[in-house]
Amino acid sequence: MNFPDELIESDAIGVKKAAQRKLFHELGINNTFVPLNRIHFLGRVLYTAPNEPCTQTAFAEHEVDYILVSVLDPVATRNLADTDLMKLNPDEVSDARWMAFSDFNYMKCSPRDHISTSKTSDSDFCRSSITPWLRGLLARGLLQKLFSWAEASCGNHLQERFLTEDQSWDRTKIIHLSSEDVQ
Repeated sequence: MNFPDELIESDAIGVKKAAQRKLFHELGINNTFVPLNRIHFLGRVLYTAPNEPCTQTAFAEHEVDYILVSVLDPVATRNLADTDLMKLNPDEVSDARWMAFSDFNYMKCSPRDHISTSKTSDSDFCRSSITPWLRGLLARGLLQKLFSWAEASCGNHLQERFLTEDQSWDRTKIIHLSSEDVQ
């Protein structure tokens, strides 16, 4: 389904508007918490992965996804519990959580089939419970790069560091994630 405003290519405005719509539709996150000027386009990835759970091998995901990042305004979200900020649509999302990069780094270093970590609020967390494209970003080091960009954008560092992080993203190329990356 296309909406005219979501077809605007300049400065990835259309993609950002689509992201706002999907954030609300899937996660229940209101646009006031993620305004367009706080959504940043960093790049695109192409990946193919079998549908999960893998009960029907005839179906697979094969898509180009945009890498967008938004650092939430701490003042606007300070007094909100996760349940106030996110209201998951069960037809779209089975689970969502806020995680620090160190949680992902721990996952990368742990056995693939079972991960137990005290850093997450739940007791056990499996690598297979994150989406294939997110596993691909993790495997290729792009998730760490994204977190570095977000940290540098918060203004706690020199502008030079942010410019270096920002220029490291080639927004003109599509990054191809291999089948090994997304497993």
